[in-house]
Amino acid sequence: MKYLILILFILFVKLNVFSQDYIIFKTDTFNLTDKQNLKQGLWLDYDIGYVIDSSPSWVYDDTKFVDISNNSCFLKTIIDSFLVIKEEGYYKNNIKIGEWKHWRTGHSGYVDFTKTFHENGNFTKTNRVDNYSYEISKDSLYIFGYVYYSDSIFFNCQNNNCELLLEDNTFFKRFSFKTILEFEYEIDKIRYGMYDYDLKRIKSLSK
Repeated sequence: MKYLILILFILFVKLNVFSQDYIIFKTDTFNLTDKQNLKQGLWLDYDIGYVIDSSPSWVYDDTKFVDISNNSCFLKTIIDSFLVIKEEGYYKNNIKIGEWKHWRTGHSGYVDFTKTFHENGNFTKTNRVDNYSYEISKDSLYIFGYVYYSDSIFFNCQNNNCELLLEDNTFFKRFSFKTILEFEYEIDKIRYGMYDYDLKRIKSLSK
């Protein structure tokens, strides 16, 4: 038996009971909106995956669909479905709380990074795959954290200006940014070794 996994988008019909909207998939209930139209509990951003049985056949059946390719005919039948989660976390009164997981697209068991939302309005982004973590203030004026590349490099940012320090508190470099995307681009430059020469020079001078 040959199985094909197709990742498809579908639309769900929301259930409405006592002015509450929510989604049920198999035994899971999520994406609840209460009667005040506030998001509550578990929320998912997802696609739907289908497990399809593809068997050689020359029989046409209106309840199934036939794929004709390479001079052969396959009868395809959907035998199961599953969630392909892209983002997962909890809301309380329309506010994200706790840890939110962001899954690598197409890989339900692979967490790309997490965001942890704190009571003071700050949040922490941690990427264990790319070895960096930072906390950003509610007003986005302060960012601090680290990126690991052969050694940990720490950054402290205020008003869109950052200082990078080595583990022994030796000054490394400064940079400015306008958006979080630009900030993360600078972090990527460290991870991809674009500052290797500068790092080696500074380390040699500090010996």
